[in-house]
Amino acid sequence: MTVRKVYLLITAIALLLAATVIAVLVFLPKQQSTFAAYPKFEDYFAQHPRSNSAASANDRELLEKFRPLFFRSKGGSRPISFYDDYIANGRLLDVKGNVLETNVSVDLLNLYKNRSDVEFVYSAPKDAQENLTIAFARLDKGTFNNGTQFTFLTYNFVFPTSGLAKDLPYGFGVIATLFGWNNDWHQLDHYTAATIAITEAGVPTALLLQQHNHLSTYFFGTDIHAPTEDRPLRLVAALGSNELYPFLTNGNNAQRWWPVVNFLNKNNLNFMLGDDARPTLSAFDVTNPEDNPLNYGLEFLKQDDAFYSFQGFLGKRRRLPGRTGPPGADYNTLPSIKPYVNQLLFGLWRTGDPEVVKEVRHILSNYTATAQSIAVLEKAFHRLANDPNN
Repeated sequence: MTVRKVYLLITAIALLLAATVIAVLVFLPKQQSTFAAYPKFEDYFAQHPRSNSAASANDRELLEKFRPLFFRSKGGSRPISFYDDYIANGRLLDVKGNVLETNVSVDLLNLYKNRSDVEFVYSAPKDAQENLTIAFARLDKGTFNNGTQFTFLTYNFVFPTSGLAKDLPYGFGVIATLFGWNNDWHQLDHYTAATIAITEAGVPTALLLQQHNHLSTYFFGTDIHAPTEDRPLRLVAALGSNELYPFLTNGNNAQRWWPVVNFLNKNNLNFMLGDDARPTLSAFDVTNPEDNPLNYGLEFLKQDDAFYSFQGFLGKRRRLPGRTGPPGADYNTLPSIKPYVNQLLFGLWRTGDPEVVKEVRHILSNYTATAQSIAVLEKAFHRLANDPNN
């Protein structure tokens, strides 16, 4: 078969897929609930109620001390202010499409935060004023089974839309370009979060990053340099997807390609570790940091604020699966993995440690982290962190 025939065949397949997508967009019903309705979330937050107070003065001092440097990728999107740029430019609807509010404020959004049948629809202003980027910072505590306590410092950056990773499978890549999905897969990207885990002695031990639909843990001193006041942690957002990665260089080349899957599972784990052939539903995130970090401010919301706890849709509902806006930023992972200690442990998969990978495969087989699994991962964490007390 000639190259021309192969090209025509691939193009025909892409057009057929595009026609299928159009049919789906016409006939598929819109999503009726968000990930906040996932079973056991209600039980989890009943057992772990959100604080109705913002960070204390001491907490804020610590959050400011360890605030990371944020770099955009060249040609990438700029993070915004959630309330000043995003919520101020949209309206609230019910799931039937009836308009509830047109001038949405902080107070109004919080008034509706416990309603699962509410949808916020963002409308990008034509002449948008470029406000200061705002990252929301919070401090949480967590305790391992052996009694070791950690402090978790989390920084959420916000983008008005989430695009797609690069180097998509050819057919889907053509469709994504045709429909304009590369830079607007869904409204609101707020799971772009970085968490620094600090020991009781105040020593930063690990970095937890939320990337796509999984979590990744990096050890300071092993995977990346430990943050200090003179040399803060450096983060860079990927092109299109906005996902956060450590700012790493390879000689003079700062551009890096990171493997991506839609959902981490036991079958694609090896690909993510660089040990297997590329699966069909995979891509790569590309980071290529600008020369200078972005100036941004820190704000400290109450942990029960709508940004974290909103149960409805914080972005437009769309018919194609995956394109609907998310709920609040607290709904970032499965309930059984939700405690920060568990998130940190689950993210250990990226170390490639055989014991860890085996246990993560077990968790991914039924998407539940049992007490036994957590115990195994905790033991591995202390070993990998070179904890002299364990």
